[in-house]
Amino acid sequence: MTERFKHMDAEDLSKLIDYVVKHDTGSKSVSEICEELYLTRDEFDEIYNLAMPAIRGYNEGRFWRTAYSQFESAISNALIGKKSLEKKLEAVDNVLKRKSLKAVKEERLKGWSAA
Repeated sequence: MTERFKHMDAEDLSKLIDYVVKHDTGSKSVSEICEELYLTRDEFDEIYNLAMPAIRGYNEGRFWRTAYSQFESAISNALIGKKSLEKKLEAVDNVLKRKSLKAVKEERLKGWSAA
């Protein structure tokens, strides 16, 4: 741990980590974050390593939100415009076979996107 961070209290260190997690999605570059927080590249790397579990959790949540939204949309689209109940059920069944939660989970484990 760098000397600067050794003398910081946990709350201030936590704020730095939260800031890096918030902007890890690409809204700011590493150099912009370093400038704003007056960090060296080594200090940024250290904060980034500490932030990694939170970043993974955020990305996991984003993955499942996207997967659920796409699944919900596919079900809605299967129901729209179908005249008979039989055709609606058939369309929903096809969506369930194509986009089951098991298939989405398998995609996630392989590292593929839900898209």
